Amino acid sequence: MATSQTPPSIDPAESAQLQEIITNLQNFINEYIIFVDPFSPTGPRAVSPMIPGRYHEELRNAWKDLQSVFNDVNSIVGSDNFPQQQRIEAGLTGNQLKLKYKICKEAHDSVRDFYVEQELDAKPKDKSFFKKLRGYCKRFFQGSNIVISSISKSIPYGEAIREFIDGIVWLGDRILGTSD
Repeated sequence: MATSQTPPSIDPAESAQLQEIITNLQNFINEYIIFVDPFSPTGPRAVSPMIPGRYHEELRNAWKDLQSVFNDVNSIVGSDNFPQQQRIEAGLTGNQLKLKYKICKEAHDSVRDFYVEQELDAKPKDKSFFKKLRGYCKRFFQGSNIVISSISKSIPYGEAIREFIDGIVWLGDRILGTSD
């Protein structure tokens, strides 16, 4: 006689952590890379000086297209459409998620702290500022990619987010060099 097993339940706190990581990543790109004016009906107004100018238009357009992917992925990780078994298999529960969340949070907080500290400094920003900022951004993107890579194992179009992040890092390295 077969026994039916109840599927493991989804922890709402873990769903909230995944959504926070995705939201922080989306907001970070809006604030530091694309410079989106939240009140502008036309969307992105500028692209970071960390990115070569010849890529600005394509980056803005790609970012507009990617918004729906971010929203869909964020919605899925916060719902029952991302079953607990898939979360377990992707390392997005329990202690594995705690570690990934802590890495993302620390990387996010460190780049924000650096940027705020620099904003308080009235000196003009030169290439050394952008090199340091790029290093912080790169670490933030690497931390975020740990989670996004896990998500994309179960939500295939999460891969589009990971590839976009890799593109930003590549472009930042291209203009400012590869050293952190």
